[in-house]
Amino acid sequence: MNILSLVAFFAFIVYLFLGIYTYRLDRRSSLNRIFALLCLNFALWAFAYTFFYSAPDKQTAWFWYHVSSPGWCFFPALTLHFFLILTGHKTIFEKRWAYTILYLPAAAFMYKTLFGTLLVSDFVYQGIGWCEIAPSGTL
Repeated sequence: MNILSLVAFFAFIVYLFLGIYTYRLDRRSSLNRIFALLCLNFALWAFAYTFFYSAPDKQTAWFWYHVSSPGWCFFPALTLHFFLILTGHKTIFEKRWAYTILYLPAAAFMYKTLFGTLLVSDFVYQGIGWCEIAPSGTL
């Protein structure tokens, strides 16, 4: 087994435990719910990278990369949402369009990742696992 896969799997277990534990502490707290979502998001990302690092071929690596895309596309929006609630700026979310503004860029990035090229154009196998190749000529 690849050492990176082992570390990613351990991170998956920790994130999953933290998310479930926090949610069970107080299910009605919006802060606990968004933190649990954030932990589950990181758990999905770590779980997919558990298999990404030890993928036998490039096609399988692409599959697990696409599975991980919600994890790394939505974590900035979820983190901002968490900190807005933590700091007491809940009034922002009284308007429904605030959720759209917060999560629309993440959804656009995920769409671009699944159906185009956003951050990775190819993968190369190194001794320890797959390495991402950034596309050239783009922002």
